[in-house]
Amino acid sequence: LAVIQLIAELEDILANPGRVLSIIKDELAELDRKYSGPRRTRIAEDASRELSDEDLIADEDVVVTVSGRGYIKRQPLATYRRQARGGKGIIGARTVEEDAVAHLLVANTHDWTLFFTNRGRVFSSKVHAVPDATRTAKGIPIINMEGVQVESGERVLAIVTIPDFEKGHNLVMATVRGVVKKTPIEQFERVRSTGIRAITVAEDDALAWVAVSSGKDDVVLATAMGRLARFAESEVRAMGRDAAGVIGIRLANAADRVVGMGVVQPADDILVLTETGRGKRVALSEFRRKHRGSQGVRLIPLEGAKTGNVAAVQLVSEADEELLLISSAGQVVRTDVKSVNRQGSAARGVIVMRLHQGDEVAGIAVFRQGLAGQRSMDDNEGTEPGLAPDPGTEVPDGEVTP
Repeated sequence: LAVIQLIAELEDILANPGRVLSIIKDELAELDRKYSGPRRTRIAEDASRELSDEDLIADEDVVVTVSGRGYIKRQPLATYRRQARGGKGIIGARTVEEDAVAHLLVANTHDWTLFFTNRGRVFSSKVHAVPDATRTAKGIPIINMEGVQVESGERVLAIVTIPDFEKGHNLVMATVRGVVKKTPIEQFERVRSTGIRAITVAEDDALAWVAVSSGKDDVVLATAMGRLARFAESEVRAMGRDAAGVIGIRLANAADRVVGMGVVQPADDILVLTETGRGKRVALSEFRRKHRGSQGVRLIPLEGAKTGNVAAVQLVSEADEELLLISSAGQVVRTDVKSVNRQGSAARGVIVMRLHQGDEVAGIAVFRQGLAGQRSMDDNEGTEPGLAPDPGTEVPDGEVTP
């Protein structure tokens, strides 16, 4: 009976437009009573514009790694929890036999990545174009990335991440033989998929280090045999992309090579790490500015197999900065910069990373939590922290080596 009555009531409503409007009015009044608060959403005037693919990419800090044979990937920075100094870390990259991790960067997904090769060419790509992979995955070959077309025998030796190509900044480049060059950063804003020239390098040399500068900074170069040179950036005039550069540090030993380059900030220390995991922070005030072209001064005493050569250096400060260290076998340690002791240039350092037998330090990256971009030249810019190679090393065609 109730169902029959309901049907009759609904049919009467549908047949009477006045009742329909009355019910609608009552329901709207009830909604107004229940939800009479201020509007919680904003009507955007440009809401009708078309969204690009990049608009849909999450704004996220990530770690980008590249192996010696050119496998690249990215992972969320949160993958690596902080540890105390001297930790063994976690597996950060699964590499094939004899394929060490060569590059380690902290960047934002919306930053630009510039890939520099041993022959002095540069390619560009957005960080979000780097494939996202699990912590233990090896990634994809870098030569399969859009916009990175290396030639036979060409290798990516330096990587920089930057948020934009703002005028007034420069790219400072250094080779393994100690040559330096400075070029305005806006000259790299439009890079062809086939690459463009960044520097002309000699046959027995290789471009290995690149960083961003303001034009008024000091530059430091460190070598595998523990020497460090500091000079004013103004001693290196700005040059076009085809120029070859000038001498930054003179290598007293033919077997020595540059393993690190950076642009000095006022409160910086220099963090030095040896192949066996020993390291320290040294106040840059201990190293007086000299003219470019010197042989440098001692950065750290080396003791043969106990320390190995210098593996990597990086400019750091204590202010909220963290450190990522990675070994050739793919072990990764994340720790606070301030946990690494500050010592003098004559000190041997402390154990920063405990390594398994046969393993050695491959690279370091320094970043400030919550800010995009690895720090080296500028607080917002990054530079590849891996080892510089012997430019004469033979590699298969199309591969990328550290």
